[in-house]
Amino acid sequence: TCKKHPAAGDTLRACGSCFSVRYCSPLCQRTDWWNHRLICENVGIARANALAHHEEQNLPGSAAKSLKRDHAALASWFEVVPGLR
Repeated sequence: TCKKHPAAGDTLRACGSCFSVRYCSPLCQRTDWWNHRLICENVGIARANALAHHEEQNLPGSAAKSLKRDHAALASWFEVVPGLR
């Protein structure tokens, strides 16, 4: 990404597939696609799976336990996927 701040009144736009990266403009997003595409699908799938799992486990009194487990799972995933560290 270009690391520029958005113009006054504009907001950064998130990648519509994985929501893990934000861009200042559609041009910046297109420019970064060649690099971002390598992780975009995997991040999107992992995010959807984590959300589904969290919703399944969202029982009264278990939110803190679920959050710790999800955080540990995400941290281990970042260790395994090349280029995310």
